[in-house]
Amino acid sequence: MKREYQIETKELQSWRVSEFSKTELQTLGHFYSSETYVVRWKYVVSSLGRGLKGVQQNARYCTGRERFVYFFWHGKFSKATEQGASALMTIEMDKEKGPQV
Repeated sequence: MKREYQIETKELQSWRVSEFSKTELQTLGHFYSSETYVVRWKYVVSSLGRGLKGVQQNARYCTGRERFVYFFWHGKFSKATEQGASALMTIEMDKEKGPQV
């Protein structure tokens, strides 16, 4: 049985992190080497499977649950205190208990 998967982005949020606060960004695109960021990606994985051999080849489409992952982006010249703050803030923000990369 061959399965294909489709990944669909539902939402992207990003924050610029300073030592004591975070600021949500309105647009995505450029990160600066002196700053630290956290990105939250909400996505859904759907599978498209085919029937068994010898049986009519009906395609089935199954949508999975919403999933979340958090990404850290530490600029080359960002402060170590901001990098640590981004890790702590991500733990506070992560209500879904998703992976952190």
